[in-house]
Amino acid sequence: MAEQIHIGFGIDKNFGRFAGITITSLVHNNIQHDLNIHIVYDELLPEDMDRLKKTEQLYRNLTLHFYQITSTEGMTFIVPPGHITQAMYYRYLFVDLLPKSVKRLIYLDADIICKDDILPLWHTDLQGRVLGAVRDWGEDRSCGRIGLKNGRYFNSGVLLMDLVKWRQQKLTQKLFRWLEQVGNTKILWGDQDALNGVIDGWFTELPKIYNGIVINAAAV
Repeated sequence: MAEQIHIGFGIDKNFGRFAGITITSLVHNNIQHDLNIHIVYDELLPEDMDRLKKTEQLYRNLTLHFYQITSTEGMTFIVPPGHITQAMYYRYLFVDLLPKSVKRLIYLDADIICKDDILPLWHTDLQGRVLGAVRDWGEDRSCGRIGLKNGRYFNSGVLLMDLVKWRQQKLTQKLFRWLEQVGNTKILWGDQDALNGVIDGWFTELPKIYNGIVINAAAV
């Protein structure tokens, strides 16, 4: 029997096409598993929605679930200048939008390419913690900037999330409260800073292979 794996994306109209590329890479490398993709979004271009639904029709092991955000009441979005948008905060909303039967979720940014079997990540023991993540490059500076006591700072581009514990700890409310209290004085990386600010090192460290940057260097 195929393994059921739940994967989440939080996107807007700027990332619909890129999410499609990430999903295709996931399916190609995980054809032996049943992939349930949960997409939280505010707006998608019609052509991107069409592409995503056509991708679903191509693969028997792929099921897409769409959750459109219609209200952001009570949410605080601090968006630093650059290419990122408020959609980065949508990863906070899975516990509110997904069925409670989904107890664990792999969150992926929509600019990631999957190159291998995702099952080992899915089965990672979180050791009682609410999430697993890869420690971020330059974490010393980030810890000092937002005042972390533990000395560990993670990258939020790939997260293994225990949705049951997230809900029990009312983490979404704590995250938006942290953003409201801190304001934009210390925040550089948006959702990532808030997650680290609230969790303060209490996460399970994932191997770096699950969230790496490939830099191509031209041969001389």
